[in-house]
Amino acid sequence: MRILTHLEVIWKKFSLYYDLRTFFTVGLRAYLKFWLKSGGYVLPAVVNVELTNQCNLRCKMCVQSAEFARDKGYMSFEMYRALVARTPPESTLFFSGVGEPMLHPQFFEFLQYAITARKNNRIGFTTNGTLITGETAAKIFRSGIRYVQVSMDGVDDVYEEIRGYPYKQIERKIGLLAAARAELRSETKILLNVAVCNEKVYAQMPEIKRRFSGLADMIHFAPLHSLGMLKDFRKTTSRCLQIYFSPMILWNGNINACCSDRENSFNLGNCADTDLAAAFNSEAMKKLRRSFAAGELDPKCRMCGEIVFGKMGKLLE
Repeated sequence: MRILTHLEVIWKKFSLYYDLRTFFTVGLRAYLKFWLKSGGYVLPAVVNVELTNQCNLRCKMCVQSAEFARDKGYMSFEMYRALVARTPPESTLFFSGVGEPMLHPQFFEFLQYAITARKNNRIGFTTNGTLITGETAAKIFRSGIRYVQVSMDGVDDVYEEIRGYPYKQIERKIGLLAAARAELRSETKILLNVAVCNEKVYAQMPEIKRRFSGLADMIHFAPLHSLGMLKDFRKTTSRCLQIYFSPMILWNGNINACCSDRENSFNLGNCADTDLAAAFNSEAMKKLRRSFAAGELDPKCRMCGEIVFGKMGKLLE
């Protein structure tokens, strides 16, 4: 469809901006390591942390709306402490995954512990926004984290059709975030992530920008990711940036090769006894990176949207 052509252009524009921000956040010396083709030491820039894979919504395009194999649960504080201790201080911790981070009963304790233990504020999280209140908004900005990202898809009835949640409520909650930040004079950034999952959302992009550009520091329009569920119809591949900068830690501590590996297909160990930087530079990861250079991908990678649409890879050409 022609819409994909437009979305690729949109992705390049906004993702390049995000990666440039990461470049200056992590530092030139560390970020240059991401560009090694294979065999070298790679420092993860963004470590995705799944506090839970439980969610209070069933968005139509999400794996929560279907059956997925992994057990559900919440990360223990003991596992989280081990994760923080084994994560490079130069890396940004990003609470994400297939669940809603704010559902974790110790969510704010986890935020504060990371800032105190790591002695920096390189931490952010994504949320569907449903649990934001005046009180939780104030806690977010008092914590001093770097950014909060709200995921939403469309406005009005389009949003409600996809998310099954009242649009006016999420609009009000984003307003609560903006008001709390202004009142507390916080430097924490507010980001909006919009999954452009159909033509209706695509048509609403100008309206989304109009409504929220005064509330958010950045609006990221992201083409819908396949989560590795596409058929193997493409024989040529582009490079993947995810395996150079963004592993995922699941709620049970298992280390994923990338943030798109929702089922832990590439298990690199567990944070309870494995150093994250060492796992990210293990022979298994070097082999995975070399496979891209040789064009001989694992079937799971070949079905991934990062490869099919070349969203991240083309930034490296």
